[in-house]
Parts: sequence; C-alpha cells; structure tokens
Amino acid sequence: MADRNLREQRLQLWRDELRALELEAQRQQAISQRNAALERGQAALQSGDLSTAEQCFRAILEEGGDVPGIEAARAGLAQTCHLLGNRELNAGHLQQARTFYSEWARLDEGADEPRSLLTEIDRRLQKTRRRRYLFFAALFVGVALLLPVTRAIIRADETVSKRSLSLSDGLGAGVTALTETPTAMPVATSTATEASPTSPAATSTPSATETSAALSQPSTATPTATWTVRPTATPTMTASPTATASPTPAPPQLTEGLTRVVAAYGLDPKKRFLVADQHAQQMIVWDPSQPIRKLPMSTGGGPEGYITPPWQGPVGRYIGTISGFGTYADDAWYLYESLGSILIHGAPYRLVNGEKVYEGLDALGNFPASHGCIRLMPEDIRWLTAWNPKGVPLVILPLNFNVDEP
Repeated sequence: MADRNLREQRLQLWRDELRALELEAQRQQAISQRNAALERGQAALQSGDLSTAEQCFRAILEEGGDVPGIEAARAGLAQTCHLLGNRELNAGHLQQARTFYSEWARLDEGADEPRSLLTEIDRRLQKTRRRRYLFFAALFVGVALLLPVTRAIIRADETVSKRSLSLSDGLGAGVTALTETPTAMPVATSTATEASPTSPAATSTPSATETSAALSQPSTATPTATWTVRPTATPTMTASPTATASPTPAPPQLTEGLTRVVAAYGLDPKKRFLVADQHAQQMIVWDPSQPIRKLPMSTGGGPEGYITPPWQGPVGRYIGTISGFGTYADDAWYLYESLGSILIHGAPYRLVNGEKVYEGLDALGNFPASHGCIRLMPEDIRWLTAWNPKGVPLVILPLNFNVDEP
C-alpha cells in the first residue's frame, strides 16, 4: 500500500514538471512570435509601409502580458500613429488625423506635440463647422429674399408682355390703315344746256368752262399718305492699327552640369523641369521660356538624423499651409511618401501675436536643416506656386552629386 502511494506521488510530480515545461515552451514560443512581429513592424516602419507596421504593433499590444517587447511595440505604434496622422493632415482629412494623434497621445503620455496638434485640429474643425453653418444660413436667407423678388419679376414680365401685345395690335392696325389705297370721291355732274327730262345726264369733270351751277357744288378729294425716305449717313471706314510684334526672348542654354543631369535622368530640355541640388543646397528651375533660376533651399539634415532621399518623379498636388513639429509652413506641394510625407514648402514659422516669425532662414542655400522636406524662402515658394509646378518632373540629387563639377 505504501509503495502504491509512493508511485502515485512520483507520477504526480512528473505530471507537474511536464506541465511546467509545456507552459515554459508556450511562453518561449509566444516570445519568439512577438519578437518576429516586432521585427516585421519595425522593418515596415523603416520602409514606409505604415499600414503593415500598425497591424504588427497592434497585434503585439492586444496580446498583453509581461513578455518583453511590449514597450518597444508601444513606442513603434506611437511613431506609426504620428506618421499616419501627418499623412492624413497633409491630405486634409482632419477627422482621421485627429484619431491617429489621439492614439499617439494615449501611447506617449509625456509628449506635448500630439496635444498641440490636437488643439490645432480642433480649432480647424470648429472653423469648418462655423463656415458650414454660415453657408447654409446665408443660403436660407438668400432663398427667402429671392422669392418675393422672383415673384415681382414674374408679375412685371407678365405686365410687359400684355402691354407689348396691345402695342403690337395698335401698330398693326395703323400700318394697315396707312397701306390701304384711297378711293376717289365722286365729282359733281352738270350740262352746258338744259336737258330734257327723259335724257340721261352727262358725266364730266369740273373745268374752267363749266356753268355757274356746276361750279357752285364743290368737289372733295381724300388726301393720300406719302412716305418720306430719310437719307442714311454712309459710314466712314477707319484703318485699324497694325500690331507690332514683340521680340521673342532667346531660350536659355544648358550648362555643362545640367547637361549631365539631363542625360543621366532622361529629362527633356524642351519642357520644364526641376533639379534639387543637395550638394549646393539650391533648386534649379528650368523653363525654356525664361532664364535659369536658382532658388536657395534646405533639405533633410541636422542632429536628429533626418535625410531627404534621392528621388525622381512629378510634383504632386498643392496642399497649402501645413503644421508639424510645433511650426507652420505655407504653400506646400506633395512629392512622395518616405517615413511620412516629403514635400516642398516655405520656411517654417511660429505665430507670435499674430505675426509670422520664421525659423532656419540662415540654413537656406547653406546647409541641410529640415526634417526631410525641401524648404524654400517665403518669396521663392510664392513665386514657385505662381509658376505652378504640378506635374513638372523633379530630380532630387544625392548629397555627393555636384552639378558644377564634371
């Protein structure tokens, strides 16, 4: 009996140890799967695949537990929400941007930037709602004011139509009367000698030899209307001035460096194109109808480690004023997506007492200092916007590509 109890105790110990090993194996497997998902999310974040990165990080956080990698997944999802919010904000989708920024603020409670962005978005949404309300109010008031005016116009139109009809009837009757042929009135008849009662009376027109009896009866005639034709003045022909052709400006000439860029990237010098020379920190504007223009710029750089990757493609849509990193920037043009949106825009500024205070102007044309976008002087970005670069080919050269050197 004692041996049997001992055997049962040993079997129970073996079962407990086997269960513990199974639990540890499951835990290690969960850790491996979580680490693999974390690596996939970080790789997707680095490559710009924000949707995949969001799915990976959210899957890790939904599992919960104390497995290592939770904090890394939280930080990765916060960064992903930051970039997704920036993308939606640049596209003008305020509600979607607010959702991502709220998630960012929840994940990174110590960050002030998402809260400032949420405040700005709430201000814009309130402004949009106010504009929508004013639009419908003005539309309602306009309809209410136009109804009596429309009725008065209809009544006036009916009155004018009736009067025009009466006037046309009167004019038609008058024209008919004027165009009728007048008939001659009968004239008096007389004889030179007394006629017998049985003889018929002779008919004659009055003359100077008629008897006094015949002259005593006056002859009446109906006047005939006559039309008087008024002479029309002959117009005098005046010679038109001959336009003087303005001189056509000579087309610009490609420099040796631009010739190499055109050949390397397949650009057409007969059409407009842009070249972002990161080595010289200047944007070259090529337009066959005007001289070459070089605009000082500043690309990605600085202690944060931001870069502007080399790229070639058409300039995208116009976005307008954007906000990010606690500043604003005007006249933004979308280029492409790489860990967020890369754009061309004006120098960043802050609003101080309603005035724009620009930052980083000393970097333009001298050294990289942006967060990846291409910054331009305020007056240069206004000129570029008026030039309308949408769809124009743009080449962003590498930092080590010097246009001026062969």
